[in-house]
Amino acid sequence: MLKAYCDESGKHEPARVIVMGGYVGVGAEWNRFDRGWKAIVRKLPSGSFHASDFECGQGTFKGAFTRSQTDRIQAQLISVIKNYEIFGYWSGVNRRAFARFEAQIKRARSKYWSPYFLCFQQIMELCSRPVTGGLSTAAVSFIFDRQDEFRGRACEIFESMKGDRSTLHYKARLGTLAFSDRKEAAPLQAADFLAYECYKWLDKTQHGLSPSRWQWEMLNRGGRISGYEFEAGSIKRLVEKAGWDDNPAKV
Repeated sequence: MLKAYCDESGKHEPARVIVMGGYVGVGAEWNRFDRGWKAIVRKLPSGSFHASDFECGQGTFKGAFTRSQTDRIQAQLISVIKNYEIFGYWSGVNRRAFARFEAQIKRARSKYWSPYFLCFQQIMELCSRPVTGGLSTAAVSFIFDRQDEFRGRACEIFESMKGDRSTLHYKARLGTLAFSDRKEAAPLQAADFLAYECYKWLDKTQHGLSPSRWQWEMLNRGGRISGYEFEAGSIKRLVEKAGWDDNPAKV
C-alpha cells in the first residue's frame, strides 16, 4: 500500500495563502527514508524538525545554529528526501481570491467552507495519482499531522469522498485517513518542510516580493513535485461548476 504524509502551512490569518504539502511512497521506501532522516534530526535540540521554527531560529532552535549551519542541515535533509522514491504534491489557496467567493462557498458548504478543506480535498486527489509502475491502482493511506481544529470535519469529508454516492474517479484509491504527531513521524516532518517552502514560494516569489529560495529550488529539482493553486479564475470555475454561484463575482 502507498502512504501519503501531509501537512499544512499558512493556516491562520493574515497569511496570503494556505498550502498543504505531501509526499507519497510505498511503505518499504518510507522505512528506509525514516532511518536516513532520523540520523540527521536526532542531533537537533528537539530531536525532530519543524521547518518554520528551524528557519527562523525559534522555539527549541533559538540560538542553536548560525545561518550557514542552518543551510547545511536543510541541504542534508533535502538530500535525504531526494535519495528515496517518494513523490511530492502540494495544493494552495490564494486567500484574497477566496474571499471574493467566500459568501457563496459558506452558504453552499456550511461547516466545510474553510479554504483548509479546498486544500485537503485537492491534496487527496493529487496524492491519488499513479506514481510508479505497478502501483497505479493501489490504495493510498493518508497520514496528516495532528489537527484538532479541522480533524473531525476532515474525517467527514474523507468518508463522503469514499462513499457510495461519490462520483470521484479516484475514490477507489482512497484508503484510510489517520492523524499523527509530527514529532514522532519523520515523514510528516518532510511534508512540513515541503509545505513551508511551497508557502514561501507562493506567498513571496509568485507575488514578486522575493526570488525563489534555494531550498525550494533544490526540493523541486528533478520534477518530482507537482501541485495546484486555487486562484481567482479556478475558484470562480469551481463555484460555477458546483452550482454555488448565486451571485457571480467578476474576475
